[in-house]
Amino acid sequence: MKGWMRVAAVTPRLHLGDPEANADEIVRLMTEADQAMADVVVFPELSLTGATLGDAAASDVILEASEEALLRLAQAALDLDAYFVVGLPIKVQGQLLDAAVVLGSMYSGGAFTSHAPVHLMIARDRFSEEERRTTRRAFTPWDREDDVYAVDGVSRLMEAAFEEVENPDEVNDVASLTSLGIFDVEASDTFMKRLTGVAVVFPADLDDGAFLDALQEQGVTTLLVPAAEPAYAKSFEKRKAQFEALSRRGFAVVYAGAGTGESGAHTLYAGERLIAEGGAVRVAASALSETTFDPHAASGLLASATDEILYYDLDLDFLDVARREALARRGAQRKTTADTGAAMHARGSLQIEPLEDPECIAVNPSPLVPDDAGLEEILRIQAAGLARRMTQIGAKDVWLGLSGGLDSTLAFLVALRTFEQLHLPLSKLHLVSMPAFGTGKRTRSNARALGEASGADFREILLNDVLKQHFADIGLPEGDRSVAFENAQARERTQIVMDLANLHGGLQVGTGDLSEVALGWSTYNGDHMAMYNPNGSVPKTLARALVAHEATCRPALKEILTDIIQTPISPELLPGEDGAIAQKTEEIVGDYRLHDFFLYYVLRYDAAPDKILALAQVAFAGAFDRRTIVETLRIFARRFLSSQFKRNAQPDGVAVSEVNLSTDGWRMSSDLQNGAWMAALDRLERDQ
Repeated sequence: MKGWMRVAAVTPRLHLGDPEANADEIVRLMTEADQAMADVVVFPELSLTGATLGDAAASDVILEASEEALLRLAQAALDLDAYFVVGLPIKVQGQLLDAAVVLGSMYSGGAFTSHAPVHLMIARDRFSEEERRTTRRAFTPWDREDDVYAVDGVSRLMEAAFEEVENPDEVNDVASLTSLGIFDVEASDTFMKRLTGVAVVFPADLDDGAFLDALQEQGVTTLLVPAAEPAYAKSFEKRKAQFEALSRRGFAVVYAGAGTGESGAHTLYAGERLIAEGGAVRVAASALSETTFDPHAASGLLASATDEILYYDLDLDFLDVARREALARRGAQRKTTADTGAAMHARGSLQIEPLEDPECIAVNPSPLVPDDAGLEEILRIQAAGLARRMTQIGAKDVWLGLSGGLDSTLAFLVALRTFEQLHLPLSKLHLVSMPAFGTGKRTRSNARALGEASGADFREILLNDVLKQHFADIGLPEGDRSVAFENAQARERTQIVMDLANLHGGLQVGTGDLSEVALGWSTYNGDHMAMYNPNGSVPKTLARALVAHEATCRPALKEILTDIIQTPISPELLPGEDGAIAQKTEEIVGDYRLHDFFLYYVLRYDAAPDKILALAQVAFAGAFDRRTIVETLRIFARRFLSSQFKRNAQPDGVAVSEVNLSTDGWRMSSDLQNGAWMAALDRLERDQ
């Protein structure tokens, strides 16, 4: 587990045109963020002066005061562990540039072999027409591919940086400080565990797809965006959507916008701060927004915030996975420095010690369960998949084993939608209840009630006699309650429904869900098999949410569906007293909320046990203790790694998300040993 990088987006109180006063504010916030264990802290564009100075930005008085203030920040950064991105105007060869500077005592780059307290990373390359007309007309746009503005530099900045260079005479290329090149450094100090690819970019760069692709190919995972963009109607929502899209393509985004201290003569600046990762904006705030995101929201947004600083812990492992997937989608190959062109101007490597115990994150305990709109979409996907198979084979009848449990109920609801979509009579939807030795009164009653209330063809076939004959035929002793006793019931049910489908020319539909597929919690060639299974990519937590969603859509079935949701999950293969449920699955294998959580992070991010544990402790704080999580994770690992042989022979079924175990999307040896996982779990248990 590499851990987390804590980032911060900061909008300080601005004193327009007063770099000394702004330096006071920034130093205070630098210290506060450093004490909060932040690794990277981003301040707004032109944060030392303000972005709305107009032509006054070119004043020698402002420029000299900005240099003095920057040197003060650089000195303050030497005593801190974090890296800081601040902005100021600089003049190079008579041209005024809008620059971002990285400060940090541990920053290394280019020819610098020791700690450089100041490093100029990038200058803004273009402005909008509105910005050029109002606040930015004094600035010169910079072409990334033209280093002419960068080879001279500012003498005071040079002096500050060269004080930390062991052999200044050997540095004959001033561009090593200012050309914004690639800065790959080796972490020789054992204290340092990680090199993180970051790029400091301006908002205009975020629309340049080729530039972003080049950055990604060079190893950049995190975009640091100092900004000064006006607030317009819906602009905050548009920015959120933009950063969500960027994070879906593999980047984390840390955006710090200028605040209300800017001039309001033409436009307003709202101090917008956003941090995005993994396809979502995790934390966001604006002076014009009444609230920030709820840290405990089910969607997993936000962790902590103050009036001026927003923090979030970016997951370094998951950023690497997201980058790798983005490159794979494009078929991109890693390029050498000489081939990357524009990307050379923004890449940096920060040496950080990753956090092992994240605090500034919110983890969704049900990552496989979407909102109501997503639930509706999933049901439509399932129904469309079943309709496609029925159309392909010309089936007009569907046969389904209805147990009164959660999974068969979901399969029935999907079939019901399919029949409505295809305008088929419900008399062609055949529901078969097959009570046996372990069937409880509650589920049997619910199966009958559901079948009769739906208007579908419902029938009940008792299995006790045929099973007794089968047990006698195979020599199973009377009273034996072994796995043969249990599995024979599941296989008999599958055989009967398949045979009915064959007899009447229909399609037998299975019911097993993704959680059961993952854990191997099914009878091979019993409920494991079907002619088509619409539930195969639906985990147990999602199945419960889908049935609950349908309960709100079908008032006539609501009471029955609600009781089914509340019924303990059970295979019902062992007799209970007075018709009670004898087997409760979650008492045997553990809570499905945990198993589905584990499954998500294993399939989506290849997460190791220590990473999964760290995330689960955040997601399930107050619900499950550490010992329970580790014990359940051990059960998950053992069963998941030993059940591939069942997954290699599973029926067709449409995938409802990118997290699934279909034979098209998941490959694993059936003979994989679990020693590495068990050893990792042993270490976690010893740590307890």
